Amino acid sequence: VQQIKIFFMKLKQKKMEGKN
Repeated sequence: VQQIKIFFMKLKQKKMEGKN
């Protein structure tokens, strides 16, 4: 289950970076 959390965290980071 931890892998899924890391995957979502990375996805959020990518979205945040894309906004900047």
